[in-house]
Amino acid sequence: MTSLSALIKEVHKLEAEFKQCRKLLNAIGDENRQHLICVMRNMPIDGGLVLEIVEQTHHPGCHSLI
Repeated sequence: MTSLSALIKEVHKLEAEFKQCRKLLNAIGDENRQHLICVMRNMPIDGGLVLEIVEQTHHPGCHSLI
């Protein structure tokens, strides 16, 4: 019975963590945001300029999600 109790506790913990992430999940559920994430992922880590991001968003170059 202890293992069932531990499992139930773990499910409740996961539910709480999921609820905390809801806003983030909604944000990355948007296709435009997913595309921007892909573009930024492929940019140099030095924090590319906004102009570079704008230029790259007009040319779909990311075919996979993170």
